[in-house]
Amino acid sequence: MAKLSLTDVSAGYVLVATYNANNALIEAALENTVSRDGTTPNTMSAALDMNSQFITNLPTPTASSHAATKGYVDGIAFPSGGSGDFDPDAVITFTNTITFSGAVDSTGAATFENLIVQEPGGGDTVTVTLDGTDLNMVAAGITDWNFDGGTNSLFNFTVNTNLRFSIGAAVGVKMGTVLQVWDTANDDNVYLSHSDTYATLGTAGTDTGQVPLRMVVDSVLLKEIAAAVADVAGYGQFWVKSDAPNVPYFTDDAGNDQNLDPSVSPINGITADYTMVYGDKGKTIRFTGSTAAQTITIPANASVAYPLGTMIGIENDGTVSVTLAITTDTLTWSKDNTTGSRTLGAGASAVIKKVSSTGWKIAGSALVT
Repeated sequence: MAKLSLTDVSAGYVLVATYNANNALIEAALENTVSRDGTTPNTMSAALDMNSQFITNLPTPTASSHAATKGYVDGIAFPSGGSGDFDPDAVITFTNTITFSGAVDSTGAATFENLIVQEPGGGDTVTVTLDGTDLNMVAAGITDWNFDGGTNSLFNFTVNTNLRFSIGAAVGVKMGTVLQVWDTANDDNVYLSHSDTYATLGTAGTDTGQVPLRMVVDSVLLKEIAAAVADVAGYGQFWVKSDAPNVPYFTDDAGNDQNLDPSVSPINGITADYTMVYGDKGKTIRFTGSTAAQTITIPANASVAYPLGTMIGIENDGTVSVTLAITTDTLTWSKDNTTGSRTLGAGASAVIKKVSSTGWKIAGSALVT
């Protein structure tokens, strides 16, 4: 339908009514146009359909209601000016939520928009896709992930369902930091920490005491070593000695090694007077000296508190007698229940066993009162 329809003049020149009617239509049509020079009224009263045509030569917008060119918008989104480049020094503030909405393609399958973060100049990218069920993060060309919440602060990443990572290489925690797994109350955690000398897997938090470490595995493999590693105050260590055959050991924080093979009694060789120490439990003290009047002393329970049932072997492979002396505790000869120190002649052997907090029994060959 034509916007302006005039009545044709077919004959005569004095048709005033026809001319006036046409003029009125022309005036009305002009009033319904947008003026190039801004003559008012110059506002739209309905939507303007560009019919897929471009609006060109727009100025730089200065008000929130002004239209903008693609070049201006690209300059805001990509301040460095290059296609796809991003200026890391530019500060862009979003005051509202940015929503990436999905669509349905021609096959009826759901397709979704991606958020793509690219390094300056192109290259490595991180693509984030949210499909309504999963959050997918795919990195191209990136080998390191940095989550930095700032100095003395936390980076919080909360997921209300299972979170799985498929990693093609090792998961690394920088030395000096701690990997923590918190409980549901967020007041206690299991942690893995690493220092220059040892790694720690345990518990730490506000709750009193420590939580047992439970492992549901088929077996625990320990690498064979020649000797216990450096002592750590307040901690004992289990290890496997690299002998043939291998033997398990426990070493306390004072450095005392205890062979855990019940069929083996390690030898502690001496050649002179000797006072037993805690690390002698389960061992055999072998004397091989030749100087007379040598003494092996059992310390008082107040000095060295051996566990009940502790057994220690005594062997005199020297050429002189050796006296097994007791201090404030009691040493009872199992042969006749007499008490006191005992003497082992050359070639003799005996075994002592702790039977009470301050009591020992001794049995053996060639014992002399």
